[in-house]
Amino acid sequence: MTSINQAVTKPKSHIKDSWSFVKIIKEFNIPLDHILVSLDVVALFTNIPTELVLTGIEKRWDAISRKTKMSLEQFLFAIKMILNSTSFSFNDEFYEQIFGSPMGSPLSPILADIVMDDLETCCLQSFDFPIDIFFRYVDDIFMCIPKSKLNDIVLAFNSYHPRLKFTYELEENNCLNFLDTT
Repeated sequence: MTSINQAVTKPKSHIKDSWSFVKIIKEFNIPLDHILVSLDVVALFTNIPTELVLTGIEKRWDAISRKTKMSLEQFLFAIKMILNSTSFSFNDEFYEQIFGSPMGSPLSPILADIVMDDLETCCLQSFDFPIDIFFRYVDDIFMCIPKSKLNDIVLAFNSYHPRLKFTYELEENNCLNFLDTT
């Protein structure tokens, strides 16, 4: 787990916490024809597609391989084992999670970041207009976008994979809740 976490670099959009978000965002001015919007994946951890995790690891294998003695095949096998070992207990009853990354696993946020980083890159590159402000904390996204492009943006993010669906919230009176800030 340490090898994958150390090898995965954070994108420029990565927000460490709400304090770092406030520090960065207070310097921005919102253009008149733009709005603030936040996006959030519905139940991210239980909807992370295994194939997107494996593809993301393969894309990053050069960096990951420097931190482990495992071959790519061994590493992917181990990841598949973890993703398929999703039983848990609640109130003395055992359950099996049938999709996604294991709830409570320290590996799940790392795998989620890999998938979300690839999703972010793909969606942002598909737009023929700039996004002035874009920040992400795992699956919580904050953007300043042209008002006329809201539907295009939501459609692009919701079209990335059938299991990954986004809800969105628009600003009201130049205010938008994001993480634990307004």
